Amino acid sequence: MTTITESNLSQQLDLSSFDLTLPGIVVEYPTRSNFPSVGKSDRLYQALDEGMPYRWSPSASSYALMIPIIDCGNF
Repeated sequence: MTTITESNLSQQLDLSSFDLTLPGIVVEYPTRSNFPSVGKSDRLYQALDEGMPYRWSPSASSYALMIPIIDCGNF
């Protein structure tokens, strides 16, 4: 386990071992509530108010946040 400190916050992550394929089409909406009720899996949906990317999950019939939110507690 790595402790996050002020001195190591600027370290970069090596993502070369991750297989990440992003959709070729990015669609922006003011808020997540403006997303279509049924999305398309070949698109990346951006909620501008949150600045967060979502992807349509056909198996769950919902939008899935592509970047997990990590609660690091209070600094």
